[in-house]
Amino acid sequence: LRTPPEIYAGGFALALGAGTIVAIVAGWRAGRYARIEHLQA
Repeated sequence: LRTPPEIYAGGFALALGAGTIVAIVAGWRAGRYARIEHLQA
């Protein structure tokens, strides 16, 4: 049973897309919290 390259490509693209979205959201939230902390200080 061999896995076609399309499966690997699809999984890689999905992981890349999900990882990018998570990174953007995490960075945006971290930036927002840092800014709020800075304003309160």
